[in-house]
Amino acid sequence: MTKQKRWIARLAIGLLVLLVICTIVSRSIYTMLLPVVEVSSVSMRTALSYESTLQGSYTFSDSQPLIAGGEWVVESVEGSSGKPVKRGDLLFTIDNAQNALTISRMELSIKTLEDQIASNESKSASTLADLRTQLQIAKKELEMHLEEIQYSTGIQSVDEQNSLKTTRLKLAVTKLEDQIASTEANGKSSREELERQLAIARRELELQREKMPAEGKVFADADGILEDFDLREGNTLSAGEEYARIRSAEAVRCVQWELPPAEGGKYSEGDRIKIQVTTSADSSIENSTIREKYFDGERGAWVFTAESKDSANALIGTLPTIYLTRYSGIYDQIIPVACIASTPNGDVVRIVRTRNGLFGEESIIEEVSVEVHEQNNFYAGVSFSAGLSDVVVKYTSRPLKNGCEVSVVN
Repeated sequence: MTKQKRWIARLAIGLLVLLVICTIVSRSIYTMLLPVVEVSSVSMRTALSYESTLQGSYTFSDSQPLIAGGEWVVESVEGSSGKPVKRGDLLFTIDNAQNALTISRMELSIKTLEDQIASNESKSASTLADLRTQLQIAKKELEMHLEEIQYSTGIQSVDEQNSLKTTRLKLAVTKLEDQIASTEANGKSSREELERQLAIARRELELQREKMPAEGKVFADADGILEDFDLREGNTLSAGEEYARIRSAEAVRCVQWELPPAEGGKYSEGDRIKIQVTTSADSSIENSTIREKYFDGERGAWVFTAESKDSANALIGTLPTIYLTRYSGIYDQIIPVACIASTPNGDVVRIVRTRNGLFGEESIIEEVSVEVHEQNNFYAGVSFSAGLSDVVVKYTSRPLKNGCEVSVVN
């Protein structure tokens, strides 16, 4: 009997152990089958940041660009980059043959227009003189005919003949008057059009002479230090191309960059930036602020400059990298953009709540409506009902439903 009791006790303990093991295994399997989620905390009372990285160029705070006035082919170079120059110093000479040919053609066009105006005036004057002579004759004939009528009235056939001749003479006078008026109007219109073309041609010639250097010699137009001057014999410059700059002795080294209208309007003078400069030894990052901002209508972009002391050691052929950061207003809550889910009823976030279950603490999903105020590529300023310690789902292994249990990984 004692043996039987012992056997029953051992069997009961074994069954109990087996039940515990089965429960643990089943719970583990159940947990493994739950959706796995990665969560994120909610940042309170902070701002969104927007970061941009772009290439700039080196310049000086007080420098004047030198621009090619046309397509110039360099014949000889006198100036040297980094050397002081005075206004009127010869920098280089260009092949002036093409310029001379262009000016000759423009002068010939002007002479042709002037001759055409003179010829038209002469022809118009001759035509008008002829028409006025004919008009005087026609009026005289009409006058003499009217005098004859006074002495030949009373005979019906004669009256009819006189009436027809009078009508014909009057029509001739009217026609000549109309021809004179038309000729004068046409002559005036043609003269005005030719004079307009002549004025344009003269202005174009004037501009051509202004932008093309006399005798092919290009001079410095200000006192200062010649910078970024790297012309060689045979180089070709396009019209409007910047080939050098002249900076004042007091100018400071700067970097310059551009932003499109919509983006550039978000930054102001005084905003902090970072500048990365590549030197022969290494690359350095310095802090600076936006020194100047203006809108360039021709390029359709905002142009910014910032002082850069490190640019004095910049490696030749390299460009600075500009790091811009701007901030939004303060938001009560900021979460990763990935935490926001779109549903037919609007945007929601999924808060992970905890509750006590049969086998301990369980993680349950609660969907809460969220209002998105602003977002960048990674984070969003939002409003929703949440506690200070709440966490929200960032990524999930499977679609989630409100009230479902999940397995949380950090």
